[in-house]
Amino acid sequence: MARIVRIFKTLRNNWKKTTFGVILVSYGVNYGVKKYRTNEMLKLYCEEAKTFGDAPLPIGVPVRQITVVLNPASNDGKGKAEFEEYCAPLLYLSGMKVSVVKTESVGEARGLMDVMDNCDAVVVAGGDGALTEAVTGLLRRNDSGFAVQRFPIGIIPVGKLNNIAKSIFKEYKDDRIKLMAEATMAIVRDYKKHVDVMKVEVLEDGEKTPGKPVYALGELKWGAFRDVDERIGKYWLWGPLKPYAAYLFGAFKNLTWECDSRFQYTVPCDGCRNCMTNALQDPTEPRYGSSAQNARWWHAFIPRTTPVKETKQTKDYSNIINPDCGVWHQKDFSAVEFQTLTENNLAFTLPNKPKHLELNLGNTKLVA
Repeated sequence: MARIVRIFKTLRNNWKKTTFGVILVSYGVNYGVKKYRTNEMLKLYCEEAKTFGDAPLPIGVPVRQITVVLNPASNDGKGKAEFEEYCAPLLYLSGMKVSVVKTESVGEARGLMDVMDNCDAVVVAGGDGALTEAVTGLLRRNDSGFAVQRFPIGIIPVGKLNNIAKSIFKEYKDDRIKLMAEATMAIVRDYKKHVDVMKVEVLEDGEKTPGKPVYALGELKWGAFRDVDERIGKYWLWGPLKPYAAYLFGAFKNLTWECDSRFQYTVPCDGCRNCMTNALQDPTEPRYGSSAQNARWWHAFIPRTTPVKETKQTKDYSNIINPDCGVWHQKDFSAVEFQTLTENNLAFTLPNKPKHLELNLGNTKLVA
């Protein structure tokens, strides 16, 4: 008992060292518990991925082949290590053929999509910027209608913000490791979801030749704050204070403080006879990605039955009239920040309205 009393007296007399030791031990215990839980979680994901790899394939069905476009510079250079630790093992255990292509410069992912071939899907391992580049390259192709169906794009969110991935896997947006694991397993499970894409193009001008269109999945941002965000990486010497340094010194730079524009828009429509059609595609008509493309020469000598395809009942819009549908409105505005959002962005407000874009001018929100 006397020995215990002496220990407590020593700890009390050296309270600074005692406090530092308690903090250090607490941090170590917390790190160890977190690491253990992460390993147990990844073990379960690996076991699930292995079930896909162990499952026998039907005769004549080739192994799925995916191409991973990895941006090593994502998340300040940590993206490559995170991909190799948390995501790559799941892809390899699933039995798929995985090819990894590393980008070395801005815009390279866009160029890779223009020549992409010989794979069943493209997986972008990076942030929102790399994903936007890949989608832009895919939709700029001459065979974009065919390429969209042939090369579904997967997301492995190893970037810094990952807003698009968080909008798809909302329940895991606060857990970075689980977000990466779930996004990877969505590729393994062949989970597909349609998302909105915003097309941005420069209108023709008599003096300037319009450039190629750019496609955005989450947002289009223009203004002073966007200019500052682009410069945050240059203040890396400030460490965790670099965003504050960028905004402080950015106030003295030549930024776009005035966004004077003319905005033309049409109001959202639930569907009417002006914008909807009841024309159904002939089920016997060949389509991209159909089984007709996978036919072999011996199929001509083997009798086959054509499966009956179920068609969804479509709504009749012929009697629905919306006088505001297709009517263009015009509004001139001047603001410091201009932001256009799609439903793929977490900041998007979800009212009970049809598909639309959300325009933010400072604190003012418009729907188009």
